[in-house]
Amino acid sequence: MNKALNNIKEMINQVDSIIELRDSRIPLTSGNPELHDILNNKPLIIVLNKSDLSTTEGNLEWKKWFESKDQRVILTNTKNNRRRKNDLNKIRDYSQQFVKKSRITKKPLRIPRVLVVGIPNVGKSSFINYLTGKRSARIGAKPGLTRGKQMITISNKIQIVDTPGVLWPKIQSKSDGIKLASIGSIKDSNFELDEIIEYIVSLVDEEVFWYDYVENYAKNRNFLISDGKYDLERAKHSILIEFQEGKLGRFTLERPNYEI
Repeated sequence: MNKALNNIKEMINQVDSIIELRDSRIPLTSGNPELHDILNNKPLIIVLNKSDLSTTEGNLEWKKWFESKDQRVILTNTKNNRRRKNDLNKIRDYSQQFVKKSRITKKPLRIPRVLVVGIPNVGKSSFINYLTGKRSARIGAKPGLTRGKQMITISNKIQIVDTPGVLWPKIQSKSDGIKLASIGSIKDSNFELDEIIEYIVSLVDEEVFWYDYVENYAKNRNFLISDGKYDLERAKHSILIEFQEGKLGRFTLERPNYEI
């Protein structure tokens, strides 16, 4: 993480604004508080990505909460291209204010330049590709896929800068870690898989004991090993993947001032 923070420090004076990408399911936990210590008064735009995986109610609540703190915030879903131009224009118009102006014409000397940062699996590369409307940044499930700095000009109106290195989350508690593991921002191996599955099942069906849920899941999908026994480990990993992909429903895992 220190490498990522140093990369951001090196770029901070070369850009006009910062986009911090967060996961809309955990808008606080998916941020990194150390980022704010190095912004050097640069304007920050928080983009709550994957809004199709969080609840509509939670999305609106978080947007209102950030705006009440005078924080610029955008809710987005990179799978919905209908909002692409609108999101791009919001970022460009806001960032344009901070570009150095000509003393004579009072017009910006160049197009705005925006730095994109975020913790693993918030969809940073997907977001850049979403803004450009094409596959410009590399995408992968593994943290830290971006190897070097990328600067992408979009329609000659804005420059998007992606940084190398991974901005890891700062885990304040075990519950924060389990939330991060449940959405794939940290490896699930950092915590007991059973704890993560127990947490997920409590969200999906709070009336069912988590182990019974796993057994029923394995039976319903015919995850057989041998002798009529079911592969419960396979079921657990499948539940985790389906939860991360939104196949088990939409969930907001935290809300302002209290946790679910």
